[in-house]
Amino acid sequence: MYRFISVPYFLKKEAAILLNLIFIYLYDRTSILLLIMKTLTCSDAGFDCAAVIKGDTQAEIMSKAGEHAMKEHNIKAEDMTPELTQKIRGLIRSS
Repeated sequence: MYRFISVPYFLKKEAAILLNLIFIYLYDRTSILLLIMKTLTCSDAGFDCAAVIKGDTQAEIMSKAGEHAMKEHNIKAEDMTPELTQKIRGLIRSS
């Protein structure tokens, strides 16, 4: 439910409407952005691992996935071929 902004009486009706429309736009935009989180499940990449990597962008997921792969699965940076990177990008899901 939207909360409308109380506007001082000296502002015109049009200004009040505009302020409320801006508030509704920002509220909707924030809500939508919060709902679109990206995830990558390590087991989907072929590992026997229950880790789920979450982030707001594909780049953030890839960065976290690289760190996880090096730390938990002893994958070296030179092992990350363009083909493997592309495969992992394809496993990222929006939720």
